[in-house]
Amino acid sequence: MSLRKLLAETIDNLYGYTQDDLIDLLEENGISLEDRQLDYYIGSGSYGDVYKVKGKNKVIKFTDNEDEYRKINWIMDAQESVKPENVVKYHFNKRVDDGLYFSIMEYLEKVDLSMSESVKKSMKMLERNVYSVLQVSSEENDDTISMKIEDLIDHLLDNRDATKEDIEGMKDAFEDIVENYDNIDIQILLKWIWDMISVLRTNEIILLIYEIDLMSDYFNDVINGIKELKEMDVWHGDVHQANVLKDPRSNKYKLIDPI
Repeated sequence: MSLRKLLAETIDNLYGYTQDDLIDLLEENGISLEDRQLDYYIGSGSYGDVYKVKGKNKVIKFTDNEDEYRKINWIMDAQESVKPENVVKYHFNKRVDDGLYFSIMEYLEKVDLSMSESVKKSMKMLERNVYSVLQVSSEENDDTISMKIEDLIDHLLDNRDATKEDIEGMKDAFEDIVENYDNIDIQILLKWIWDMISVLRTNEIILLIYEIDLMSDYFNDVINGIKELKEMDVWHGDVHQANVLKDPRSNKYKLIDPI
């Protein structure tokens, strides 16, 4: 299906433009609608409408948000030097007309991970913890990390209603966490857990620790994506499960839609 036909079928009025107006504007800007074949309309995401390009690992996104357009330009400039592995890659970003922009980026897939609701909500706090630790912390030795883990477990035993069985399970989980995350990331995760203690129940804190252990590939990639955005001087501002997609080619998780 051509882009012309797909737009005609899926868009009645996009950001104040009729189908014909939009088609004319794109063609005036060198976008051939008959040649660019699309698979399907993905839907309305953050600040825009997204279409999958047929036969290509790419999507086209239309938006009327100028801040989104400017942020994509910034990321495109920065990604040349940073070469991020866990942030969506942009290929093209263009102003079509006043109030209308479109970009082309790599295609990523939605992931349906079994994650507890408390952990989903807690993810919004993770970016702040990454920044906080990176600003003040350096590599810590294994003994210091072990002491911090013991302090956390002792706190849960002495000040919360964690059982001895819970404690043993958390100790086992932390053994895996120490193996599967690097030094700085463990510091980030520990700070994240400490921050969540004030807002989550004990059973939810235990779930958070277990899921950090069981989903180490996921959280490793999310933390690294936040680090890469920081290196590009971009604050994501909306890190949550729906803004983490999977690259079917590399099997890496990548952040999308910084606000």
